[in-house]
Amino acid sequence: MLRTGRPLRPFWRLAHAAVISASAAFLLRGNPGSGAYLRASFGYGDEVYGLSDVDMAVVLADSGPGEHACPRVRRRWARLCRMVPGLWHLVQPTVYERGELLTAVSATSLTTEDAVHLAPGLPCDPAGLRMRPGLFGAMGDWRHVAGGEVVDVATRSQDPDQRRIAAWLELQRWWREAMFACAHPGGPRLPYLCVKLVAEPARIWLWLVHGEKVERRRDVLERALRLMPDEEEAITAALRLYHALPRSPEAPLAEMLPAFVRLSARLADRLEHELADVGATEVRLDWGGEEELVLGPGARDRLLGLTGEAPRLLPLADWRARVWPVFPDHALAPAALDPADPAALGAAALAAGDWGPYAALRRDGLLVLPGPGLMRAVQTPASDPVSFALLNGAAGARFRDVPGWSAADSARRAVAEHRAWLGARRPGAESALSEWNEAQARTTLPTAASIATLLTAVQAAFFHSSLIAGEPELPLTLAASARRLAEVDPGAAALADEALGHLRAERLGEGQVPAPVVGALREAVLRLPEYAFDSPWEPRRGVAGTMRPC
Repeated sequence: MLRTGRPLRPFWRLAHAAVISASAAFLLRGNPGSGAYLRASFGYGDEVYGLSDVDMAVVLADSGPGEHACPRVRRRWARLCRMVPGLWHLVQPTVYERGELLTAVSATSLTTEDAVHLAPGLPCDPAGLRMRPGLFGAMGDWRHVAGGEVVDVATRSQDPDQRRIAAWLELQRWWREAMFACAHPGGPRLPYLCVKLVAEPARIWLWLVHGEKVERRRDVLERALRLMPDEEEAITAALRLYHALPRSPEAPLAEMLPAFVRLSARLADRLEHELADVGATEVRLDWGGEEELVLGPGARDRLLGLTGEAPRLLPLADWRARVWPVFPDHALAPAALDPADPAALGAAALAAGDWGPYAALRRDGLLVLPGPGLMRAVQTPASDPVSFALLNGAAGARFRDVPGWSAADSARRAVAEHRAWLGARRPGAESALSEWNEAQARTTLPTAASIATLLTAVQAAFFHSSLIAGEPELPLTLAASARRLAEVDPGAAALADEALGHLRAERLGEGQVPAPVVGALREAVLRLPEYAFDSPWEPRRGVAGTMRPC
């Protein structure tokens, strides 16, 4: 298909149109008032037959109480894919109810007022629109193809803050793609990814700096050639590669990755320039040295094998670790590796394992964190002030006072997520603790992870309260959070130390955290003002932003 994509393009267009039409009809069957939309390359009309997946969004009319239309449609599609080999790789649908979709596109993960990551029964967002809203705005790359037009997909105007966040989250996505490609090189799609590594940051630059919405990648490259003459060599090479795709050329990853890094640094510099005159909140960073980090066995060894020397571990307390933690403790270590070297970037990504520690690669104002984990692949001082401060040996971090990245927004989002995870006391429940234990059983969260998340809840509450008090301070480690809990609630001091000790032992494979310790620690956390469920929580005076009760 790829080799005949240009001479037989009319045929492949008709064949894909038939598959799209049949797939949409199958997915919409029995759901009146619903519609199907194409996204990404097929949404733009920029598909490369043989390489581009058919990304389809199915938007169902809202179900009534007790109805579950989305799971039913997904199960039906899975059955069809088992009967038609290869269909799953060609057509990849995401299914929303209309209300779920409108909620998902109303705000990003950085700015939403709702808990969308830690809450039991997470809001439906199968396409990850909160983490990647789209460069041109939510649904800006959607095209209606079947059924009713359930939602308006016209490009909406963005204010500078929305545009900045959308641009950086879009770049984050392409860094994750680059890291995976360097860690697992090869495959027929790699040459096309090499084209994208130049075209996509160029597209972001055209939109962010010049306000130009350019959709087709070839048009992006041709326009960038005029406006970015200093990158003429890389852009010309990307154009040649784009035209050579039908011949399945070798993937020049070693040539295109340095261009990707340069273009990313250009975008980071632009964002820092835009924020040069914006105020900032100075936040003191609290931690007691790397010996208090709670890490699993072999964590240091992975980085030792990467750098050849004992790593200097620092807490990783970026937005992801504060708002959407996964496991204790997040950590990074400065590494003298070049993110423009595919071998180095791939080795660092593999060394990170499941959750780190991460090798911190720096170049031209960028901080690159190869490895797993959404919302953290590449950072600037504005998007991750804590990591930059620690790497520079500073005792405090400067949070820019802009939506999404401000200290106030970060603290608000962290409290909202942890508050939702903790659960509310409902009238008639036998006890708050038994109700919460039932919820945790449904999420199958290990006791060690529960202890860690309870301590990051303390971190969030203390960060929030310190902002209100006018003395901003952020505990960076679980141990620092345990100390803060003991300070505000002396009766919980022994419990906090016990929980932290059990957590260290379990991480080293030397025991398990007793379930009663988890429940008792939760009760202590619930005594903090941010998590007192007797009345709806609102951010108090002195903290920017507003929050609906969770």
